[in-house]
Parts: sequence; structure tokens; C-alpha cells
Amino acid sequence: MRTHRLQRSPEALFRIVGRDLYLASPHRPNFDVLSGSATTIWRALEVAPTLEELIEALADAHGAQRDAIEADVGSFVDELRERGWVVTRS
Repeated sequence: MRTHRLQRSPEALFRIVGRDLYLASPHRPNFDVLSGSATTIWRALEVAPTLEELIEALADAHGAQRDAIEADVGSFVDELRERGWVVTRS
């Protein structure tokens, strides 16, 4: 699935306030609040990157080694997908 593009769900309503990201959906009674690097990842999803491109961009932006963040970014993106905030496309 690494060649698929990641994009924000069209149903995701969001607001970024400072370093916090508020996510809501018309089909969910609750909302999620994410902060820190989650906001950076959400912003990066605007251009529908592949997971590899997302990891590379984050590593470059934060001066981190790609291998050091790959598992964490992958897990976080999986969680966003499970919650319905991120979808994949070919």
C-alpha cells in the first residue's frame, strides 16, 4: 500500500488552532484533538503524498533520520485511517 496516495477524508472537518488540530465529522458525535507533530502531518497530507513521501518530507523538515521516524509515522497514519480521517487512493 506504500504506492497509494494518502489524503484527508473529504468528510473530515478540521481547524488548526496553534499547535492543536481539531477533527470532526458530520457522522460522528465526538471530535478528536491532536497536537504537535500530528498537525505537521495533517498539513503535509494536503498534497496527497505517498507514505514514503510523507516520511521523507517530515524527516527533512525536522532534521531527523528517516529510519528513526518511519515506524511512528506509519503507525500514526494507520490510526488516522482507522478513525476515518485519512483515505487512500491510487
